[in-house]
Amino acid sequence: MFSPPLDNATKLHYYSGMTMLSNTFAALRDVRYRLTKRRRALIIALFQSQTPLPVSDILVRMAKDGVSINKTTAYRELATLERLGSVTRVPMSDRKQYFELSSRDHHHHLVCIGCERVEDILVDESAIVEQEKRAASEYRFRAVQAVPSVEISSVNV
Repeated sequence: MFSPPLDNATKLHYYSGMTMLSNTFAALRDVRYRLTKRRRALIIALFQSQTPLPVSDILVRMAKDGVSINKTTAYRELATLERLGSVTRVPMSDRKQYFELSSRDHHHHLVCIGCERVEDILVDESAIVEQEKRAASEYRFRAVQAVPSVEISSVNV
């Protein structure tokens, strides 16, 4: 089978991704959790996505890979992986729960309220923290949130 040559950036992304996946699997083994076929497929479904996924999308991706799992079991597995620090629940304004691998770099999300598309964004939190401090001082409040959370919802234009 022919494989096109990979440029350095593609190689770096591929190998760093594979390392992240291997580290996630190793972390489970370290705490003596079995890497079952379902658990592995669930982690891979999250790994292959560039954005957080609702459980319904995770189930579709797993089914495409030939792994069947019901919604209750998926939520139970995700809760276990979240407890272990491998998966992060991503709060969104709608009632769906979204999940992503915890090993991704810290980031925020843009959410389209029209089509539910989610995009990862990087935010300069230092500027937000400075504004928060100024406003807290001006209005005589004390900031209690250590890291600001930015979720922006808009209609996709």
